[in-house]
Amino acid sequence: MRAASQWAVQRPLFRRPFSTHYGHYGLWVNGEYVEAAGGRRCSVLSPATGEEVATFASAGAADVDRAISEASKGFEEGAWSERFSPRDRCRVLSKAAELLRQSLKDLAELETRQTGRCLREYHAQLGRVPEWFEYHGAYAATKGFEGRLPAIDRDHVNLVWRVPLGVCALITPWNHPMLIAAKKIAVALAAGNSVVVKPPVEAPLTVLRLAELLQESGLPPGVLQVVPGEGPEAGGALARHERVERVDFTGGTETGLIIQRTMAEAGRVRAYCAELGGNAPILVFSDTRSVQEAVDGVAFAAFVASGQTCVSGKRILVQSGIFEEFKERLVQKAEQLRLGDPLKTDTEIGPVISKKQLERIESQVERAIAAGARALTGGRRPSKSRCELADTGHFFEPTVLSEVSPSNPAFAEEIFGPVVSLSKFEAEGDALALANASQYGLGGAIWTEDVRKSLRVARKLRCGLSWVNCHHRNDPSSPWGGFGQSGIGRENGPEAFEEYTTTQSLTIRNSDTAENWFGGASVSELIYQQLLAKKEHSGIDAWYQEYVSEAWQKRNNLQKADIERQAKSCGENTPMWVEALSAGMELAAEVFEVDKAERLRTEVSRDVVLELLESLSPKLCISHYARCGLGQIGMRAVVGVLWHFDTDAEVAGLCADSLRWAIAENEQNRKILLDLHVTEPADEKKSSLSFARVALGAFLVQAGKTPSREARMDCWDWF
Repeated sequence: MRAASQWAVQRPLFRRPFSTHYGHYGLWVNGEYVEAAGGRRCSVLSPATGEEVATFASAGAADVDRAISEASKGFEEGAWSERFSPRDRCRVLSKAAELLRQSLKDLAELETRQTGRCLREYHAQLGRVPEWFEYHGAYAATKGFEGRLPAIDRDHVNLVWRVPLGVCALITPWNHPMLIAAKKIAVALAAGNSVVVKPPVEAPLTVLRLAELLQESGLPPGVLQVVPGEGPEAGGALARHERVERVDFTGGTETGLIIQRTMAEAGRVRAYCAELGGNAPILVFSDTRSVQEAVDGVAFAAFVASGQTCVSGKRILVQSGIFEEFKERLVQKAEQLRLGDPLKTDTEIGPVISKKQLERIESQVERAIAAGARALTGGRRPSKSRCELADTGHFFEPTVLSEVSPSNPAFAEEIFGPVVSLSKFEAEGDALALANASQYGLGGAIWTEDVRKSLRVARKLRCGLSWVNCHHRNDPSSPWGGFGQSGIGRENGPEAFEEYTTTQSLTIRNSDTAENWFGGASVSELIYQQLLAKKEHSGIDAWYQEYVSEAWQKRNNLQKADIERQAKSCGENTPMWVEALSAGMELAAEVFEVDKAERLRTEVSRDVVLELLESLSPKLCISHYARCGLGQIGMRAVVGVLWHFDTDAEVAGLCADSLRWAIAENEQNRKILLDLHVTEPADEKKSSLSFARVALGAFLVQAGKTPSREARMDCWDWF
């Protein structure tokens, strides 16, 4: 463990009797608690009672910079990403899962103290948090770094593997402090990254405790840093820091856009994941198995965690056949929910997180009513008779609003509290239109007994997550993320692992033939190998290989003196790649001799012709032939192609372009072409044996015209 810092503070005991105050926490940097450089401290207050739960050091920009710098240093040294193999990292994360299970009671109580969410809910939620560490650790150890071996060609081997990104910045919310932080931390660490977390100032304590547990599990100091602090200062410093390779944020859409803008203004391209607002629709069809069962399910979707989850059911859409019954039962259910001390096991609705959030909810409900909505129940803070902590806590009654239009604030905005709107629909299409009439698209639910309908509707919902006859179900193996203003990127599953890693690709050349694009016969040899590869791929008969081998031998027998003489006559040295292309055109000339025409009249042969023409670049080849006084060989090859494919617009057009280029401002080539004849095979019934007939016909086909005597005469002047 690294030497103690001068700023080190005494770490609170993790396992101690439950108390009303949890002491003071520093920033978690390099495996120890330290004070903020500026000495700033903040309090965590209970939303239920207003009492102080604990104090903590609040990070500023200098603290964030130090945490990131140390995390970056550790990553560069390979303290976690290299010295720990994926299996080693899996063992550490599995140990952390064990310790989390052993600490469930303490963590649930602490989470309730700082957020006000009911203790019984946290017992259920935190009981599953260890699964994220187990899943991501196991995935990384077994599949995440397997790599791939894409097929390229016989001369090359391509290896692709995944590597961690580096330092990842995580900015987590107050509504599920431990769960959401664990979802992000588990996959980031499994992938081998170093992590700097900014937990919410309203509820940072369990994330700090999680850092302790991970170090106890074997995580090296400095791999995970936790720096609670105010969003604009600490969060902004994370978003703009040059050593951060990825930012992962969960919170409101407005804040998500600010973070994205801050990252852009920093002038560096980095990965960004954002899980933002929700405003989830719930579609209740008249064929649901039981109206009461659907009401109970909707109440759970809407009011668990006091309606403060990103996928809380907000817009309840009910088919007309059961609308009145459903409305009556839902109102009754909301009025029966017990509000009170979240530490008591019989409490069903706790407070919202803060006075500021309570006032925001009140304002949104007031605007909704002013716009025409009617409160069927709730819409206000509870009385003392309904909630014993009404005078001290931030409580709001479960609220059902009706008569809301799509433009009403209760329908158009996400009210992050125990408030729902209730709307009626007639047909399936109407329900989908209402459900998708939102800028958000995170979660949604369907209540029906018709399996076909559930699949059909789920596919048409603009939601990243959907449930049928349930809600809030979450699993580390299932991707989590939304559409539209609900964010970008995905948590959970292989998708999250891929977002916390990137690929490296290595191509190894394994051919025995030397490669030299700018010198000698090595390039010619390369083209020869390419032609043979084309032959093997296309399945052309054995004669193809024979002619390639024979023609290549002929090419190799050309005397160097002849090449030098031809180059000298051009007034410049002949580039070696021109020699290679020349060899290719000689091969093409032999391929398209008329006595082999029958061999080529298949769809496969046509594809080979196109590949050959394009890969050997007839334009360039003919042009260099012309300059070196060798035009007849190259043009003879193209004419051979035209003879057999003159009615194929694609092939003929490619040849026509090449020949136009060859005869432009070159009188010698024009004479060669006009004098060139092709031997007619016995079974051919062509009207003319001259090149003029073949070439002009090809030009006309390319132009989309039918060759005729008059058209040919019109084109004659072109020569």
